[in-house]
Amino acid sequence: ERNPTKIPFNPFNPLNPLNPFNPFNPLNPFNPLNPLNPFNPLNPFNPLNPFNPLNLIIVPLPLKHFIIMDKNTWIGLAAAALCLAFVFLTAGNGKNAEVEALMASTMAVHDSAMVDMGAMNRVGRSLKRELVALDSVAPRADSIRTVLRDIKKAEEDMFAWMRAYEAPKAETPAEDALRYLEGQHAAISQNQRDIRAATEAGQKLQRAQ
Repeated sequence: ERNPTKIPFNPFNPLNPLNPFNPFNPLNPFNPLNPLNPFNPLNPFNPLNPFNPLNLIIVPLPLKHFIIMDKNTWIGLAAAALCLAFVFLTAGNGKNAEVEALMASTMAVHDSAMVDMGAMNRVGRSLKRELVALDSVAPRADSIRTVLRDIKKAEEDMFAWMRAYEAPKAETPAEDALRYLEGQHAAISQNQRDIRAATEAGQKLQRAQ
């Protein structure tokens, strides 16, 4: 008589512990929790994983211990495992890389604006010398004073931005860091546009002299 307590030896029975396709079988090469699975993408620190970037030792793949499959199938599985491992390993660094890139872009705008401010101040100094020699009620004097006010404001905005700016700390959440840097990038970009506009206005007055 059949013993109902025994698990029948059915290779397609998912509860059969000897079934290599049983996801609970630790020897199942497709079991993502199997630490001996060289294609296990959830275990990037597996020293037997040939796609593990931390694995400094090349270990031959023990294919003979696994199910014999077509060569193309193994290649497909290897490619899929490599892609998954890459995703797992880079997912945590994606946001940090985005923060670093935005920080670098913000500072690049600042550095460029500082160069523009140097040109703006040269124009400003020239206009100040001219203003001293002009009659205070001359129409040109009013135009020069307007441009000098714009130059002074652009310069003050630059120094205010520099005093307020702080690079996000390493422990700052990526979302908060990105939000802060986006605001700082927008502010310094606007300041650079103001600097260039004031410079152009001053140069236009010089050409009209």
